[in-house]
Amino acid sequence: MEYVRQEVIPSGWQDLGVIETADVAWATTEFAKAVAENIVSTIALQADIPHGAANVEMRFYGTASDTNSDVLNIYGRREGDGYYRLLATLTVVSGTAQKGAATELWKDEITETKDYTLQESGAVISPADNTIGAFYFKPSGYEKLMIIATTLNSTNIGVEIASYSG
Repeated sequence: MEYVRQEVIPSGWQDLGVIETADVAWATTEFAKAVAENIVSTIALQADIPHGAANVEMRFYGTASDTNSDVLNIYGRREGDGYYRLLATLTVVSGTAQKGAATELWKDEITETKDYTLQESGAVISPADNTIGAFYFKPSGYEKLMIIATTLNSTNIGVEIASYSG
């Protein structure tokens, strides 16, 4: 009998920054890597997915009031591909749990309105109880993410990402 040892390697939370300006859902030229990766960081956040990551988890916060809702599009690109594709659309709602300042609140309610991840792997952790919600998915070979807000009712929205491989 042969045994295979599998090691789970977690990454800590990485703060990608905040989006300050809403953008329209991408179409035509924005899907191109050369265009997407040159969009300013106040409009689109970029994230590298570690090679071999089996799962990615994202959590959201923003300068907001309780019940402010925002809509995010998450796009992914595979290694060697020149184009991004839409992976998911999420509506995220602020709770009252503070991340930092009194007005920097965690998003505790998450609704996935589109899931184009492979095998519809996206999972929403939406306690809606003033704690911290999350979006969890299998990257299935995607190496890069771009995140935009198509609706921004908060002053800004931030994204943190973590992953594990194994």
